[in-house]
Amino acid sequence: MGMMEFGRAIWTFSTLSHAVSQGARYATVHGSGNPVMVNGSDDTATAISNLVKANSIGLDSSQVTVNTVWAQNNDRGSEFTITASYPLGMIMGSFFFSGGTLTINDQANGVVLN
Repeated sequence: MGMMEFGRAIWTFSTLSHAVSQGARYATVHGSGNPVMVNGSDDTATAISNLVKANSIGLDSSQVTVNTVWAQNNDRGSEFTITASYPLGMIMGSFFFSGGTLTINDQANGVVLN
């Protein structure tokens, strides 16, 4: 059972890592020079969050938490960090972790190119 739990944790991390890297690719080209506009305001962070959740295939997207932060602003050359976390409910949870949940985290950094 422990091997199954470990395998699920690795698969979850791999899935979340792929989703965050897709969000980072999107963020590099959607800076202030090419923002995602909704009702006249820049909604790029929400678009990145939605993309990460959409690429979290096999995970409950409502449980994926995404945060995007730009170092200075959303202009070309600004650095950004995308972090995501997912609470993985463990099958044998109480034997391995208190509360039966392991939080899987991942992060991607990049530079706005556009």
